[in-house]
Amino acid sequence: TLFRIFQDSRGYLWLGTEGSGACRFDGKSFKVFNREAGMAGNVVRDILEDSAGRLWFATDAGVSVYDGNRFFTIDESRGLSSNTVVCLFEDSKHNVWVGTSGEKGGLNKTILIPGDSVKTEKFTVENGLPDNNVFALCADNYDRLWVGTFGGGIAVMTEETAGQYEFQRLSGINSN
Repeated sequence: TLFRIFQDSRGYLWLGTEGSGACRFDGKSFKVFNREAGMAGNVVRDILEDSAGRLWFATDAGVSVYDGNRFFTIDESRGLSSNTVVCLFEDSKHNVWVGTSGEKGGLNKTILIPGDSVKTEKFTVENGLPDNNVFALCADNYDRLWVGTFGGGIAVMTEETAGQYEFQRLSGINSN
């Protein structure tokens, strides 16, 4: 099963699979990146290339960030709300947002810090998120983050003042 097909800025095609990790196709052959190669997990649901050219993989065991040489893992031990990562999005300020699912799921704002460190900020139903199962992320032209959830519908997240966020749950769609 394939969850994601993604082409990076170097022209490689990446395939996110349900158990074999990520496969990179260079036009001639495939190379597999999985747990044995340093990736956090073998289920890859989403792939993102950030503004610095790093690849982010949403796995079943956290986020794997690949700089072209090695993997760096962001998981619950580094502040992620859940290791079950479903979706990724980079905003205009170069923050990478991580959507997770499960009882401990939610939305995570992540900032990589040089020296293999990461700063995370969690948003859950306790902060106004409609549901902790975040399955889709996108920003509009006003830099508002749209958050699609499983069971809680959609919410628009805005930054009210420095570092303070607010969720507005939208109604009028037939599915939650």
